[in-house]
Amino acid sequence: WVPVNPEKLFNPVLSLLENRKVKESAIKPTLMKTVGQLRSERGLAIPRNNDSVYRAIDRKPKKFNKLKIPNSIESKLPYASRPKQHRAKSKKSKSTSWKNNLAGTKKAVVLSKHEKKVYTLMQQLNTVRKDKVKKRSEKRKEKMAEYEKKKTSEEKKFAPQKKEERKRKFRMEGLAEKGKKAKVR
Repeated sequence: WVPVNPEKLFNPVLSLLENRKVKESAIKPTLMKTVGQLRSERGLAIPRNNDSVYRAIDRKPKKFNKLKIPNSIESKLPYASRPKQHRAKSKKSKSTSWKNNLAGTKKAVVLSKHEKKVYTLMQQLNTVRKDKVKKRSEKRKEKMAEYEKKKTSEEKKFAPQKKEERKRKFRMEGLAEKGKKAKVR
């Protein structure tokens, strides 16, 4: 240990910004000046950081994809909640297309005699084919209806026998389970 003698009149300064009262003079001396006081005395402007300056933010509007609902879910929705399919209507009406045709924007197709015959033949073949397809689908529907009738009549005919068979089967299973439980005890 070393003996240390403390100074008798030691008075620490707690804040250099505060004015100390001096009894002898009316002037209050300041020990330290603020940054603002120093700038105003020297005529300096406040330093400006360009990164800290506020400016308008330009944001691009967000584009969202259209909401796609799967067909399986859409079919279960009530009609009022289903999304409506709006198709964009074309701006051209019949009157404008007729005017355009008069103006010469659309070219009229003039068919030769041979082309006319080919065109009419193709139309006739298409109508015959459509008729055949229609008759075929009607026949298929009739056969399906007939098959359904036959199937329901057979089910009605054999329903009591199937019922008895099921009863017998379940009775046997129940007895087998009862026997197993009795053996376990």
